[in-house]
Amino acid sequence: MRVYAEEVSELLGQKLGVRGRTLEDRLRRAGRRLPKKIQREAKVLVDAAALEGHPKLARQVDPQKAENAKRACVTWLETIDPAAKRRAAIWNFLAVNAAGILIAAAAVVVVLRWRGYI
Repeated sequence: MRVYAEEVSELLGQKLGVRGRTLEDRLRRAGRRLPKKIQREAKVLVDAAALEGHPKLARQVDPQKAENAKRACVTWLETIDPAAKRRAAIWNFLAVNAAGILIAAAAVVVVLRWRGYI
C-alpha cells in the first residue's frame, strides 16, 4: 500500500507541481485542484499506508479497494498535461494584459479628444 501512495504522491508532484514529503502533505497542498472523488480515493491510500505499519491493523485494509483507489488517482493524474497548463496560463496572462493596454490606450485617446488635441 505504501508503494501505491508513493506512486500517487510522485505523480502529484510531477503533474501538479505540488510539494511535500508524503502523499498526505501533497494532498493538503493540492487542495481544490483535485476533484472530490480523487481526494477521497487518495485518502483511502493514505489510510491504507498508515495501517500497513501495524501488523494487526494491516488486516483491516482492503487490497482491492486500495488498488482501485490507486488506479483512479493515476488515471486522472495521467490526463494532466503540465505543458498545456503552462501555455494556458501564459495566454491568459497575455490576454489580460493586452486588454488592460487597450483600455488604457482608449482612455488616453478619449482624454486627448476631449481636450481638443486630436
